Amino acid sequence: MTLGRKTLLILLTASSISLVASYAILQFTIDGTFVSLQQSLAASNMSRVKANLQAQLDSLKALNADYSQWDETYDFLTTGDPEYVEQNISQSILKNYEIDNMMILDLQHQYIAGFGGEPGGVGAYQMNYAFPEYPDIVAARIDKLESGGLFEVVRTRSGPAFVVSLPILRNDASGPAVGYLVFVRYLTDIRVERIGLQIGVRFRFLSPGADRLPEEYQKDINRIDAEPVALIEQPINDTILSYGSIRNADDVLVTILEVETKNEISVAGRNALNLALAILLVTSLLYLLVSGTFLRHFIIKPLKTLTKGISLMRQSGKLLHIDTPERTDELGLLTNQFNALVLELDHRREFEEKRNQDQHRLEQQLYQAQKMEAVGQLTGGVAHDFNNILGTILGYTELSLNLDEADREEFLADYLDEIMRSVDRARDLVAQMLAYTSTKPTEIEPLQLEPLVKSALKLLRPLIPTSIEIRSKLSVGTSNVNVNSTQVEQVIMNLCINARDAMDEKGILEIELFQDQSVDGHCASCQASILGNYVALSVRDSGAGIDDALMAAMFDPFYTTKEVGKGSGMGLAMTHGIMHTFGGHIQVQSVAGQGATFRLLFPVTGGLVPEAREPVRLGRAPSVEVNRKGK
Repeated sequence: MTLGRKTLLILLTASSISLVASYAILQFTIDGTFVSLQQSLAASNMSRVKANLQAQLDSLKALNADYSQWDETYDFLTTGDPEYVEQNISQSILKNYEIDNMMILDLQHQYIAGFGGEPGGVGAYQMNYAFPEYPDIVAARIDKLESGGLFEVVRTRSGPAFVVSLPILRNDASGPAVGYLVFVRYLTDIRVERIGLQIGVRFRFLSPGADRLPEEYQKDINRIDAEPVALIEQPINDTILSYGSIRNADDVLVTILEVETKNEISVAGRNALNLALAILLVTSLLYLLVSGTFLRHFIIKPLKTLTKGISLMRQSGKLLHIDTPERTDELGLLTNQFNALVLELDHRREFEEKRNQDQHRLEQQLYQAQKMEAVGQLTGGVAHDFNNILGTILGYTELSLNLDEADREEFLADYLDEIMRSVDRARDLVAQMLAYTSTKPTEIEPLQLEPLVKSALKLLRPLIPTSIEIRSKLSVGTSNVNVNSTQVEQVIMNLCINARDAMDEKGILEIELFQDQSVDGHCASCQASILGNYVALSVRDSGAGIDDALMAAMFDPFYTTKEVGKGSGMGLAMTHGIMHTFGGHIQVQSVAGQGATFRLLFPVTGGLVPEAREPVRLGRAPSVEVNRKGK
């Protein structure tokens, strides 16, 4: 991705974040404000509905008072005048006042006279109809009746209803009371709808267990009076629902009000929020357009000129001076500094090439010298092996020459086989020595470590005194690793010779090869974290161990604690270089007086030869042969 596109992407990202943040702030402030206003409107509508219902109840109470505090009603109860019922209790009169039940009761609440019925019932309203739920109401509210009257909303089988019951007195409210006058007005759907049209608010009555109630109210009905008013959106008709309770004088829940409120304020808030979002979006697009034009003209174009010059430099392989228009800003300074850098790099390149050549030649010499050092130590043991081999060859040759004619057929072939086996051993020994001292370029290939370790142990045996016990535990079938066989043998020789010197020619040398699929730690030479599946080669000795003070320096080139003439200080340095060329690592564990363990970790390969890797430079590789006796 080009710098211009990255810059535009950053600007676009910043604008998007700013846009989202601004929208979130606006939504939090505007939407929250409008929701609060909508709640206030819903609460106002709820109050209007309750106020209207209370006004109707008061009106019905006043009408009841006109009849109950009337001499004619009083006389009817005392004298039983039949004309009173015909003149004052009729369907037309009750219908005119929207009274569904009118009952005259004595002081014991026994029915005397009345007229009415249930809304939606079968047949017309009739004389001498008794409100069926009234006895239950009387039983629960007798104290209210006897202390001045009953006037509240009650729950009936036909729905909520206004019930007003007052004592029957004289015109001047004198007594004693001779009975009770009861008015019942059912709050039918038609009446509720008419009230809603009058006050401009639609509402309905619900029973406490109605399915229409929100789930939280069904679980806890007392939450219905919580503040603020809960709003339930109705997207179909763009309204919201709020709920309130109707309770009697004893604060017992009678019915629930569901009030509809037009979602006008919330809609207006959303429209205002959308308008603000559109303005922010247009502003952001204009900002991006202006910023993009500025960047393209003043930054991207000069950078393209500089990039083009660098590209030509790379294609030609030469350090070139880049000509650009004279500028005094940062890009002009960058171009000038770049041209100065090109001039300086041109001088340094020749110096670096010569230095690298010298360093590479020196490293190869040191590498070969270290091998020769090991070969020098091998010479004595190899000479002993060759002496044994030659003794065997001479012995069997002399025996073959001295055989009688009669014995030649029986023994000659066996003697010659022994001679050939000895010759083969000598040839293998020479081949190992030649491979170990070879100066050919190293080739890395996927190999099994077990045969390589066995071969190294054969070369190593003559170098280790018989007073040192060699124990080997080599797992068969470990995964392939990408290595060079000669370098693996050299690493093993380095570590084992160091271990021999550390044990002062007496102790136990353990070599173990195994698969470790859960390596987790750090490399002792490069300090990198190690995690994964490796083939581990462990070399453990029972020497004096390594002092903590030597741990940090033991991989430095030319660092040694051995006596002069007994070590070059390159053994562990070469081990570090070889292992990291393989992509491997080294771990060291040592406790003073308890020996030391070097673990070589070879990364597992799938069997493919890896790409050629640059050898690890000795200047970057810590390593050393250490006299672990601390001398």
